[in-house]
Amino acid sequence: MRGLLFFRPPPRRSPRPRGGCLPGANPRPLRAMTAPHIPDEVRRFLLGVIPSVPHLEALLLLHADPARGWDAIALAGRLYLDPARAAALLADLERAELAVAGDEGHRFACDPALAAVVGELARVYARHVVAVAELIHSTPDRRARRFADAFLLRKDT
Repeated sequence: MRGLLFFRPPPRRSPRPRGGCLPGANPRPLRAMTAPHIPDEVRRFLLGVIPSVPHLEALLLLHADPARGWDAIALAGRLYLDPARAAALLADLERAELAVAGDEGHRFACDPALAAVVGELARVYARHVVAVAELIHSTPDRRARRFADAFLLRKDT
C-alpha cells in the first residue's frame, strides 16, 4: 500500500451567477433591518387597551367595515377561533368602549379621536405585523406603561 495516494475529488459547487448571489436572490447588498416606527399614540393604545393579537384582529375587522354587525360565530369563522372565545373578544371590545352591541351584532363605535388612532393602527399593522405583535406580547413594555400611567393626573380625581 506504500505509495498509494488517496484521491479526493474537489467539493462540488453550484454554479453561481456573476455578482456573487444565488439564483433567484436579490443582487442588491443586504441592509441591516431597522425596527419599524410605531407612532407613540398607537404604542400607548396597544399597551394600554389591547391585551392580545386576537383582540387586535377582532377590532380591526370591526373597524374595516363599521356598518357590518359581527356576531360571535362570524367572528370565530374569520379569526379561526371557537365561538366562545370570539364572544369573549366581542364582550371585551364592548367593555373597552370600542364596539357596541346591536340587533345585528357588534359594530365598531368609539369617539372620533380614538377612531383616528385605530385607523393609524390599522395602517401600521398592515405594514409591520411582526413589530405590532411583538409589542403586544412584550410584558416589560406593558409593566412600564402601567407604572407610567399611575402618575398621570386623571380628570375624575
